[in-house]
Amino acid sequence: MLFHETSVYGLLKYGGSQNMEIYNCSATGKSLDEWYATGRSQPILGFTLLTYGSLIELLYVPSLYVISGPSYIKMPCYKIMCLLGILDMFAIVTNSLLTGYLLIKGAVFCTNPDLIFYFGAAGVGFWCAACMCCLLLVINRLFEIWKPHMAERIFKGWKFIIILTLPILYGAYFFFYTPPVLFTSIHDSWFFDPFIFENRTAEYMNPPHTINNLLLCAITCLLYTALCGVLAHQFGQGGAENKMSWGQRSIFIQSTAICIANLVAALIYVFMQFFPTPAFCILLGHFCWELCHGFPALVYVTINRSVRRDIFRLIGLGHLAKGGSRNTVDYKSDNKKSTNQAHSNEAFSADHAI
Repeated sequence: MLFHETSVYGLLKYGGSQNMEIYNCSATGKSLDEWYATGRSQPILGFTLLTYGSLIELLYVPSLYVISGPSYIKMPCYKIMCLLGILDMFAIVTNSLLTGYLLIKGAVFCTNPDLIFYFGAAGVGFWCAACMCCLLLVINRLFEIWKPHMAERIFKGWKFIIILTLPILYGAYFFFYTPPVLFTSIHDSWFFDPFIFENRTAEYMNPPHTINNLLLCAITCLLYTALCGVLAHQFGQGGAENKMSWGQRSIFIQSTAICIANLVAALIYVFMQFFPTPAFCILLGHFCWELCHGFPALVYVTINRSVRRDIFRLIGLGHLAKGGSRNTVDYKSDNKKSTNQAHSNEAFSADHAI
């Protein structure tokens, strides 16, 4: 079978995963109980992932509500970050919430084939869409610094609407036309191989996913490194008045952590599809996948002072926002340029997985 026929497209074409020869669990003659016996229940790890996923989803709701407000959404970077946040929320459903549930059950692909197939395809789609979104975000930030007038032309109006559709179309391609990752509690993670048959791993490979992980993620990290270099150069010039603020310095710390998590997740997920991988590396790769999609929500409420302040006000804790309002934006200021610049600086602190 061609790789696009081992996808959601193929599942719909053949009327279910069990009508696809390479995903047909009944071909082995094992019963449902026998398939469950091949897995292993991991309640502690499962509840940990459920807790993490629930926390991230709860943090994202007020964060996205705030950054979709008029003070933020007028800036292109926050439009991209809104889309990114939505993609992340859906990705967390697969890599944290559903994974936690399946770990508690001790499930493997053949215990819940269609459920795992659809959500595995969604996990691949949202991951790749988020990768594209992150690439757009760092390109936007570079244009804003190097060529602000060009950024004004590109990231505005109908051109920007078309740009925002690219991650959606990119992710949709991976969802519908490339093989999904499939959960197995045997290894506590998601693999393209459903572990039904022996010595057939090559038939389940997803070449576009490998290209995405090796090429797109690497380019994004390189661009982010260039962005940090530009900022270091700009703020390294001049006297004390041109020194970087706490929020700007945090860019370097965050970008390093984000790039490491993104690259580790991307590389491990490629490596473990082709080669035997130690259990701790598999878990590390999965945790980094979760971190890539959950990190922005944590940034919004801990490091991005403007967003944090507005979240506190939204939930009726405005008195706590006073302590975090230093060096942030005065929304009543008549100086719109300084307002946008302050928001833009805060946006650096919430770039995701790049």
